[in-house]
Amino acid sequence: RDNLRAAMGWLLQTRNVEDATWIGWRIWPFWYVRGYSREGRRWMEESLARGDALSGVGRARALVLVGIMSIGLVDREPSMPLFEEALALFRREGDEGSTALALLGAGLEALYSGDAERSERHFDESVSLFRRTNDDWGLSLALTFLGEVPLGQRDYTRAERYFEEGLALSRQILNARGMYNALYHLALSAQAQEDYDRAVQLYQKALSIIGHMRDRVNEGYCLEGLAACSAEQGGYERAARLYGAAEALFSSIGTPFHPFGTDPASHQRTRALVRNKLSEERWTAAWAAGWAMTFEQA
Repeated sequence: RDNLRAAMGWLLQTRNVEDATWIGWRIWPFWYVRGYSREGRRWMEESLARGDALSGVGRARALVLVGIMSIGLVDREPSMPLFEEALALFRREGDEGSTALALLGAGLEALYSGDAERSERHFDESVSLFRRTNDDWGLSLALTFLGEVPLGQRDYTRAERYFEEGLALSRQILNARGMYNALYHLALSAQAQEDYDRAVQLYQKALSIIGHMRDRVNEGYCLEGLAACSAEQGGYERAARLYGAAEALFSSIGTPFHPFGTDPASHQRTRALVRNKLSEERWTAAWAAGWAMTFEQA
């Protein structure tokens, strides 16, 4: 990470801005999964500030990365204008592969903003472009994200069809990120259908993959899911510990938990259930024990 910082700083200082955006375009998953989204966003914002040294494609890359790095952060502005400008630039250049990734980001931004119809349009086109450009890595992710739309509409059959397709493709190409993503969303679907045993198994499978990748963001999401399942099955103290462990992870990287699935408000209701079932003393002790745990202990 220190070498990367030094390289990015040197490139921007010497006005090799195009190279800086190219590096960002290649390594952005590292920033995202390790909880360095703010740092990645800052480097790309500095690149955009030197816009006179950027080509159209370079500017589009930086715009997409600022948008993707901002998703899920508290201190963020709406990113759709960034994605729209980037899409126009990529389309002008005829760069279908980059357009597909920009559409994926735009779809996620629309999903976060509650615009399911717009989100589905972007994901649909992203899937089509990934297929046309033979990008199975991107396609495996886009299929799973596309499934989030029917999941939010409680159309579990259609949602799981997309998740299973994304999972099968990810396994075929050995895409661990895609396998995790599909398993996590299958767990959300099982949880929404109150099949908590199946949901726990899927969360645990997802954790077995993501734990090897040191992806603290998604470790936290899985712990939150396991906490909710434990609460629904009457394991209130375990749920409180898992909530504490998840919150410690999110706090350490400055990223808030954003509930996915059919009913985002259920996250708060389940937490309230746990607090109501435990005395204040037992809740505080269990939550604090979880906060102090390592990820392996949790």
